[in-house]
Amino acid sequence: MKFIHLKVAQCPTCGCSTVVREEIDVSLIYRTGREPQIRHHCNGQRWESRKFLCGCVVEWCPNFERPEMKELCGKHPAVTKYYEDYEAIEKKERKLREESAKLRDVRSEAIAAENVKFHNQKYNVRTKSH
Repeated sequence: MKFIHLKVAQCPTCGCSTVVREEIDVSLIYRTGREPQIRHHCNGQRWESRKFLCGCVVEWCPNFERPEMKELCGKHPAVTKYYEDYEAIEKKERKLREESAKLRDVRSEAIAAENVKFHNQKYNVRTKSH
């Protein structure tokens, strides 16, 4: 497959040059014989995309006539910051879950003790009145 417009050969963020997938957008509606027809923008350019091993997807945008990142690289600062924030939030959630489990245990023990006390009082009242 030969790209006409997309010349990006490596990830702009990390420099990974291992290509996992290359695509040229085709129209399945208008077919010439058995082969699908390649879609073209009104300016004559076509949609081309390339995915790298790091997860970055770069595609040619015919509207603006430039390559754009469709999906960010796994080493992109925005992605790594998201994962760092996510891990911090997950750690807080884990801590809150543990604290709430402890509180539930203490509460259930207190309720059990109250139930025992109530039943003992009820039993003692019955035995005294009979």
